[in-house]
Amino acid sequence: MDTIQTVLAQPERLPISAPWKPKKRPVRDAEATPTWYSHALAARLPPERQRVQCPRCFGHGSGAGRVLVRITNTETGEVTTPGCIACWDSYADRPCPAHICHVCDGSGFVCPLCRGDRFVNGNFMPGHPEFGHALKCHVCTEGNGVNEDLEKRAITTYLAKHPAPQW
Repeated sequence: MDTIQTVLAQPERLPISAPWKPKKRPVRDAEATPTWYSHALAARLPPERQRVQCPRCFGHGSGAGRVLVRITNTETGEVTTPGCIACWDSYADRPCPAHICHVCDGSGFVCPLCRGDRFVNGNFMPGHPEFGHALKCHVCTEGNGVNEDLEKRAITTYLAKHPAPQW
């Protein structure tokens, strides 16, 4: 068995690196998101107007998150993590079908009444025959489907009634 002094004299045999060895400098990485994600109109709404912002993707059109991030080494310019290639290249103005938000269909805006759920709570008192039942949203649904024109009209009406504050 070796003594402690003889083991310490041979740092290559130590199980951990010696504290006096210089550490490698970390690589400087830059993260970027697609332009449609970072410049989404619905994501930049003030708090007073966020009723029409999609609750799943927060107005960006995609809730994919880190999958979309492209990481580039700033020293060499090499792309280390490409992100979703379809979201960056093929679909330059919107998310790819795999990452599009299913609540707002990539627009970032939803109905101000049901917030994209297509159903509302009736707020009936206990004992009422409709108590506990979900009702179709009368603003954005028509029949069994969503009427996009009605939904867009409701969004524009809501935004017109709630103007952005003038700072």
